[in-house]
Amino acid sequence: MPTPTGDILDSDTGATGTFVVANAPVINKQLATKAIPVQVATGTVIYSTHTAELPIPSLPRATRLCHTLPDLTHLLVSVRQLCDAGCLAVFDKNAIVITLNNTVLMLGKRHHVSRLWHLTILPPGLSPAIEPSPHIAARQHLPQTTTVAFANAAHLSASLAELVTFAHAALLSPSLSTLCT
Repeated sequence: MPTPTGDILDSDTGATGTFVVANAPVINKQLATKAIPVQVATGTVIYSTHTAELPIPSLPRATRLCHTLPDLTHLLVSVRQLCDAGCLAVFDKNAIVITLNNTVLMLGKRHHVSRLWHLTILPPGLSPAIEPSPHIAARQHLPQTTTVAFANAAHLSASLAELVTFAHAALLSPSLSTLCT
């Protein structure tokens, strides 16, 4: 089994699934029977070539499922998918912790340039000694809300043109006159 320790995965609260690069540290990799189209932040549609699983046996199989996108430059872990499976994702200004049933599955730090949270998968059996923070304990006692919220991740771009293209796509491609007024 590949060991993903040290490989960087970007936490993505806006992704509908977990998407990985061709050489990602995954298990059970198989040629996709049906390629899925994925629209990336620039508006380009890219297609999956394989399905595989993240090597985290404590997650339900549906949550471990990931799609290989050869044109992708970063491994994107769907925080929505993790939370739907019962995981707790806690972000603060410097770090992220993903837990399931009080077991830490992934830890990460916030990147100093992109300001995004990067994750690493912990090897089986390794459980870091971390104290539950007060905001995690307080979160368990909050009432449920019906408010719908959205969040989308952007990656560090090399040029102003890429940033403008991303912003335009993130705003659902409005006419330029709308943006200029």
